[in-house]
Amino acid sequence: MAVTAVALQTLHRIHQQLSDLKDRCERGPRRVRARRHTVTNMQQQLDQAKQQVQEAKIAADQKQLDLKSIENKISDWKTRLNSCSSNKEYQALLEQIAAAEMAGSVLSDEILELLEKIDTLAAEVTTAEANLETTTVALTVVTQEVTDESEQIAADICRLEDELQTAEDSLPADFRVDYLR
Repeated sequence: MAVTAVALQTLHRIHQQLSDLKDRCERGPRRVRARRHTVTNMQQQLDQAKQQVQEAKIAADQKQLDLKSIENKISDWKTRLNSCSSNKEYQALLEQIAAAEMAGSVLSDEILELLEKIDTLAAEVTTAEANLETTTVALTVVTQEVTDESEQIAADICRLEDELQTAEDSLPADFRVDYLR
């Protein structure tokens, strides 16, 4: 009976070690998948940040075109001031010029805000690129670790399976049937 108890303890230890090794072997690919998912998320964040910068640049360019158009209108109205035939027409043009200059001033402020936003977004793009690079390097490191570790774990599993077979063979024949069940 003492031999059987020692054999069962050995079998139990081997089964626990095998279970732990198999869990570690399965955990490796999950770690790699998690890192790949993180890299994908970082890439999406980078793409989104670049898209926001592009949209802000387009909006700023459009507002600059609008400002240039307003400036051209003001210039045209100022040249028409000299050819006004009545005081009423002259005052109307002056009011239009004043309103356009006010609109141009507001537009200039909006353009400056957009340019500041572009600078902020460009900094976010730089940060996102650095995060992506760091995460990509981490993925490479984890992939290499998992590859190296999986080779070692596979060797340990083979060794433990051999030990398990030897330990199972050492069980008494009448007890082996109950053990296998």
